[in-house]
Amino acid sequence: MSDRTLKVLIIPGWFPGALDRNTGDFILKQAKDLAKSADMQVLIAHAELSYRFWNRPKYWLRKRTFEEQDGITIYRYTGLSLPRVKYRIFHLWRNQILTFINSIIDEIGEPDVIHAHTFLGGFIAAGIKAKRPHIPVVVTEHSDLLFGVPQRYKKIVVDAYEKADRVIAPSQALAHQIDKWRGGTPLMRIPMSVDEKYFYLPFHRRKIVQPIQLITVSELVPVKNVALQIEVLDDLIQSQYPAELTIVGDGPSYISLHRLAKEHDVLSYVHFKGWKEPHDVANLLRASDIYLSTSRRETFGLSILEALSCGIPVVSTRSGGPEDMISDRNGLLVDSDRRSLSHAIRRVVEKIEINPTYPFTDADLYSWESVAKRLYILYTDLQ
Repeated sequence: MSDRTLKVLIIPGWFPGALDRNTGDFILKQAKDLAKSADMQVLIAHAELSYRFWNRPKYWLRKRTFEEQDGITIYRYTGLSLPRVKYRIFHLWRNQILTFINSIIDEIGEPDVIHAHTFLGGFIAAGIKAKRPHIPVVVTEHSDLLFGVPQRYKKIVVDAYEKADRVIAPSQALAHQIDKWRGGTPLMRIPMSVDEKYFYLPFHRRKIVQPIQLITVSELVPVKNVALQIEVLDDLIQSQYPAELTIVGDGPSYISLHRLAKEHDVLSYVHFKGWKEPHDVANLLRASDIYLSTSRRETFGLSILEALSCGIPVVSTRSGGPEDMISDRNGLLVDSDRRSLSHAIRRVVEKIEINPTYPFTDADLYSWESVAKRLYILYTDLQ
């Protein structure tokens, strides 16, 4: 890239922490990808952002910790809860985090660029820029709240985007939503990257045999609409079309999904796997025939990209991010209803049996090298 080493300070809105080790793991991966380059020194300043602190007294003790991990330096500040209401309270909350981050900057020196993730990270970065206006700020948005911003966040979003030098959208659908808030700040499209260490094509194409193996990898929350997949599975079985569904992930909807599968009398055909490490997810994907995504909103769709990278065709609802990745060559996009989804599954199975070519992803677009290079060029352009 160049002979110059850039110091990049990352401020995540979500990040693996004490309360949830999986939240924002894609941000941690991108940081590690950047650190693979000899041209970047990557530091992360993370303050735990969780409503759940209110009910977890043992996390009320405020403390600062430090660790080195795969070439990146991570500073953590725990003991703060994200305020629910009032712009003024958000400022008080941000000021406490700014004290933490400014102390880090005083120790290590000013970064060449600040890269914040989500409008919450951008709001914090805007506070740094108010006193250090010469440091460029980049904000990558990931939050599906942009599809319907709650009143309490509206000023936060505006402040985050207006103070940024660039705003990045991983998908076209999210770019459209950001356009409503960014003012004159330039907008770029840079996707997330796939972890090629785990998610790659198998050496041999899996031969389809009945029952058809369906799979989804998702946080089990209402917006992911996994209940629709269980209903579709019931339709397939009732029509004498043998199928099984593997659900990988955890979340508050698990109990209701388990109950729904039992009510539809398909519990024996549904396999709840819980949260899995990436290598286990990849193995489950390669043992499946079709990946299902029934989300109501997707800002990108990293699990879809991982499935495609493993050679698994995808049937997805039209929910935003998937539209960038899915075509008739690697799956189908459908409306969010049982009949459309069931019909699409049958069509994709027939297509695979007739023409068993691998679905594809664009390595020039989604590889870690490509994304890291585009970010480096952006950082240097802002100097």
